[in-house]
Amino acid sequence: MEKKCTKCKQVKPVSCFNKWKAAKDNLRRWCKSCSRQYWQDNYRTPPGKAQAMYRAMHGRIKHKFSYKSRTVEFTKAEFLEWLKTTQYKDLFDQWAASGYEQKLSPSIDRIDNDRSYTLENMQIITVGDNSSKTRVRLT
Repeated sequence: MEKKCTKCKQVKPVSCFNKWKAAKDNLRRWCKSCSRQYWQDNYRTPPGKAQAMYRAMHGRIKHKFSYKSRTVEFTKAEFLEWLKTTQYKDLFDQWAASGYEQKLSPSIDRIDNDRSYTLENMQIITVGDNSSKTRVRLT
């Protein structure tokens, strides 16, 4: 079977499309190549990365059992304003200069992991720094 990508207008095998339960044919409208390029073009901008971080917070709360009692206690607009008061732009620029090395990507860190996402309980650090905070070292 084949499907036409609505972005590049090419007809491709259905294996070139990601699954999406909300669609009538259970497939995304854009092929994997177009989706990947769109994601990279947008995610690799300061506003795109900020939006992805905001969505990820909501996704964790919705889909991870350990986050079920947590909430996001601010709007997207408040989050974007808060980012301007942090080192987000500097960390983003360092991440871009590295060629988008994952461990240098800006990340949201909850200062107190037992509390919800509040602007007072968050800081911006790199993914590498954030993941090293959560590792338990056995000695």
